[in-house]
This record gives sequence, structure tokens and C-alpha cells, in this order.
Amino acid sequence: MELAAFLPLLFVRMSLFALWNASPSRQTQREEYNSENVIDLLEALNVTRGGVRGVTKVKGQEAGLVAWRFRSRTPHLMLPREHTLYLLTSAHGSLGLHLIGQQARQSTATLLSLMSRGQMLLRLVSCTRSNTLRLEYPPHTRSHSDSHTHSDTNTHSLLLPGGSPFTGGGWVQLALGLEAQRVALFTDCREEVVVELLQPDEVINLRLPLDLQVTFASEAKEPNSKFSGSWQTAEISTRAYRRRPWSCPNLTEPLPPPTPRSETVLMEGSTPPIMLLDESVGVANDQPQRVVLGAPGRKAPQSSALTPANSETDTHTSHGERINRLEERLDGVNTMLQMLKNQVIWS
Repeated sequence: MELAAFLPLLFVRMSLFALWNASPSRQTQREEYNSENVIDLLEALNVTRGGVRGVTKVKGQEAGLVAWRFRSRTPHLMLPREHTLYLLTSAHGSLGLHLIGQQARQSTATLLSLMSRGQMLLRLVSCTRSNTLRLEYPPHTRSHSDSHTHSDTNTHSLLLPGGSPFTGGGWVQLALGLEAQRVALFTDCREEVVVELLQPDEVINLRLPLDLQVTFASEAKEPNSKFSGSWQTAEISTRAYRRRPWSCPNLTEPLPPPTPRSETVLMEGSTPPIMLLDESVGVANDQPQRVVLGAPGRKAPQSSALTPANSETDTHTSHGERINRLEERLDGVNTMLQMLKNQVIWS
């Protein structure tokens, strides 16, 4: 009954947020700061502030850069709920991962794990002993809503070409672009590796459930999955990388303008974004027209330092487009409200 009493307040709050979110000034600010939607995992997990047992600060890849050494006694690091909610509301059916690290020789570790109800949804495993980089996930024919009825033995294992880039023991820069039918791998300044997933059971289900649990550098409740080595950068993007997020002088591929780390922000004093839900299975729907706030915990830089003088015309959307976005957000509010009502009825 407490949830039932809370529903009207939730509806009012989310409706007001949708109206506030659609205002021209907010649209302009967010478009300025969110050319990429990235969560800094090391910052979100409190690693950079020295608050994690078993992690120590070490020298990074280059002079003057800092990294963090992970050991077997490092606890499982699960992404806080506010960051997970941001990931759910911002992902558009794709994900990206950007890492700069150094893995211990002769070791096996889960670099990233996505789980729901104790069952694996996606994991990236690097083994420097067998020189393999493996992406594991359930077959697409298996719904996330049914994950609690299956075991991890029913998984698809994709061996990425080229083996594990961490096998040599040196520093590696890696980016992964995950889409339903496409996996792109970028390693240092080598040529891009693309794997097309053409068979139905190879397709990756990236419609993430509401009880999503994201674990970095291990898999929850699996002590043997812990990463041993150092991380300088660890970022998860709500969009798949189609280009490497760093420059390479020996490659001529076109690159987008680099995005400062401070550009992906949550405006101070703002409310988390609205979650648009799938009524049947309780997952976040793809909303390609939705403009989102940045990752939690980031502070906004001064807009004058980021915005060119002639950008006002480019960043403002038309009145009709803003009305359409507002209608979409209100539809999402109504969908969430109906789902919560259903939960109250069945509970």
C-alpha cells in the first residue's frame, strides 16, 4: 500500500521533469555537453578516490599519468544504482567499452559482467594464459525475463579474432562496440576488427532489464573471475564505438572531435532522466529521438568555454520537435505508472 500511495507523487514529479526537460534552454545545454554518453567506471566505483580495499595507485602508461592496481583481494565492484539507471535510460540498443590497462601474465579475468537475477547477460573474459578474448552471452532466443529459469551453460561464446591484446603483459588500449548483430574491436592503433553476427542464435540481446547489475573487473560471486593488473581508464558508453576513441597517426580513418571527460555531465541540482519501459518484460526500450542527461556525478563546465559563438542556431531544435519529444516523455511516464500499478495489484 505504501507504493500505491507513492504513485500519484511519482507521476507528478516525472511529469514536471518531462516539462522541464523539454525546455529550449535545457535542450541546448545538454546537446552542448553530451556528444558522447560515457560513464567513468573508476570514478563511479570510488576507485579514483582511494576508497576501495585492495586497490593502490601506481604509475600509468605514460609519465605523469596515474593508474590503479587491482589484486585478488579487491572486492567485486558493482556499479551503483544511479549509474545503472542512467545506463538503462540512455542505451539505444548498443554499448561501448573503452579500457586502458595491463593484465597480469598467465591469468584469466572477467573484464565486465552484466547480470540479472543472478544470471549472466553479457561478460567479456580475457585469458592471457590461452591468449583469448571471449564475449559470452545467452542466445537471443532466450528472453532476459526468462533468465532465472536457465543456467550459464546455455550461453553463446564468441572468440574475438586476434586473441587477448593483454597477453604480452604491456599496456593496452582497447575499445569495444557492441550492437545486436555487430561487434567492433579496436586495439591500440591496429586495424579495426569487425565480427558480423548473422545467425539468429548469435544476435546479442541488448534490451537491458530493470534489475540490471553491472560488475567491473570481475563477475559477482565468482572469486576466480577477478582481474589482476592495472587500470588507467575504464569507461562504458551508452553507444557502440564505431570509431576508436583515440587518435592514431598511422591511420587515416575519420575521427569525431575528441570529447573532454567533463562533457558527459549531470547538471547540478537536476533530477535523473525518465525511464521508458517495456510493459511486457520490464526492460528499457530504445528511444533514438531521446536526448539524455550525462552520467551521474559529473559537474558541468561553463557553457561559454564549450560553445562556439555561432552554435545557437545549430543546437536549438524546432518548436514542433520539442513538442514531439515532450509527448514521447509523457507517454513514457504513463507506461511506467501503469507498470507500477500492475506491480501493486500482483503484490
